Amino acid sequence: MVRLDKLGLYATGLILCIALVFWLTWRTGPQEKPVTAAYWVGSAGQHSQYMERTQAVVVEPRDSTVPTVRVPGPLPAWAGQTGIEGEFWIRVNSAEEGEQLRAYAARNGLQVLSTIAGLNAFRLAGRPVDWQGLPLDEWEGGANVTIYIPDFPGPENHGVSTLPGVGARLAEAVGVDSLNRDWGQGILVAVLDTGIPPDSVAGLRISGHIDMVGKDADEWLPHGAAVAHLLAGDADLSSGLARGVDILDIRVLGANGSGDAFTLAAGIVAAVDAGAQVINASLGGYQNSAILAAAVQYAAQHGVIMVAAAGNDGSGRPLFPAAYPEVIAVAAHDAARQNAPFSNHGNHIDLSAPGVGLYTLWTDQQWVVFDGTSAAAPLVAAAAATLLSAEPHLSSLQVREILQEFSADAGRPGRDPFFGSGTLDLGRVLNRNQPGWFDVAVADMTIAGGQERPALQLSVQNLGTELVVGSTVNVSINDQSFMPLTLNALRPGETVLIEVPVDLIRSDLLNDLEIDAEVRLPGHLNDQRPANNRTRFTVRPVP
Repeated sequence: MVRLDKLGLYATGLILCIALVFWLTWRTGPQEKPVTAAYWVGSAGQHSQYMERTQAVVVEPRDSTVPTVRVPGPLPAWAGQTGIEGEFWIRVNSAEEGEQLRAYAARNGLQVLSTIAGLNAFRLAGRPVDWQGLPLDEWEGGANVTIYIPDFPGPENHGVSTLPGVGARLAEAVGVDSLNRDWGQGILVAVLDTGIPPDSVAGLRISGHIDMVGKDADEWLPHGAAVAHLLAGDADLSSGLARGVDILDIRVLGANGSGDAFTLAAGIVAAVDAGAQVINASLGGYQNSAILAAAVQYAAQHGVIMVAAAGNDGSGRPLFPAAYPEVIAVAAHDAARQNAPFSNHGNHIDLSAPGVGLYTLWTDQQWVVFDGTSAAAPLVAAAAATLLSAEPHLSSLQVREILQEFSADAGRPGRDPFFGSGTLDLGRVLNRNQPGWFDVAVADMTIAGGQERPALQLSVQNLGTELVVGSTVNVSINDQSFMPLTLNALRPGETVLIEVPVDLIRSDLLNDLEIDAEVRLPGHLNDQRPANNRTRFTVRPVP
């Protein structure tokens, strides 16, 4: 029997307490210590669970020139399917081994459906065979899995119609005054999707078409056309972000919007081999695939920037290829820079871009309101192409780092699972080396702290290129002012979090809260983008 004396018990208890502290620190991560002052800096909280919030934004009036048709949803029953019965893939080390595999497949009644020469990979179909008899020392393989366009978020499942949409205000949504027709000039962007129908190519600079599907040649789902027009379309109602790019149309999904990982991998390799510098993939699947991962690595090794949609299920599950570290995973937000409830989230998210209520062409004859991370991803691809066109010496890794570093903070200060590094800010990216560029902004405002201890948290960011000293913040709640507060020095890119004392808003918790916040530069400085200085919203108690 083991006996512990009193000292031993104390020592054991002390060790357990220390271990608990370390475990809690590891679980929650480092937390900033609040400053004991009337307004303090701390770590941001989650949006309130007991109040609903509506953002005050300008809504573009509806008239005969504005589309009213939303892209329909949800998708058919195949969405979410992960396996393709009777299909698998094998990858070998050389072309010679590939010929041996072909011979073995023929002897065993297997059909070679397609190949990827750059990866020495084969897609096969047929009955299971004894792979022990394959005369190769090393090879890898796996089941072929389903890839599809993300489910269209609908009013029934995500309340999309109640969210503030971007409409035709694309320039404003990405932080620029206007769209330049030459943005992206000289850059080839591959759009891997459902293909661009022949009646939807007007206004796009199409450099070529590659059909990896082959079937349903006369049937098209215009999802690929809608994505391409957001990226580079040229039309009167609403133009794409980078109209100067050349589009390489690669069809990897069939007329019902579904496909498979092997065909997508083949499309990625084909895009790289055709000279694409940027790849957009507004599609994905929830099952990892080694052959798809290999194609993504092939693109990265050749210096190609790959952008993919994070998914529209409001889930924390990673969607592939977006979840691969070589890919820029794009979430979606609305016109008020609030995370869209349908947008997938997680630590793999790199950036967020506008993805609610964007106007785009479904066909040449029909404009639609497009929602989803499928709409957000091509905006990031367009921004990458714009940056690469303006600064062709940049590597693909540098382009990615710049887009993330010079994004605009949103949600919790710093990187978070909903916005990644922040929201796409092309204006900040293009002006990051401009001396004397002053720009302060209200980054986020929310009610946090729970019902017992609610508090208004406001974050302010310096989006300019110069140190700013003496900016003032004004906050009013139901027309009662609790500021101004003068901020100390804000370094370029720095975000400061301010909290209005709890007792100032507790008395109004049973009523609507009309909250208005504004930040201003010192009077002798000119703000380059005053539109982002102010935000306001209404918080209503949930019955």
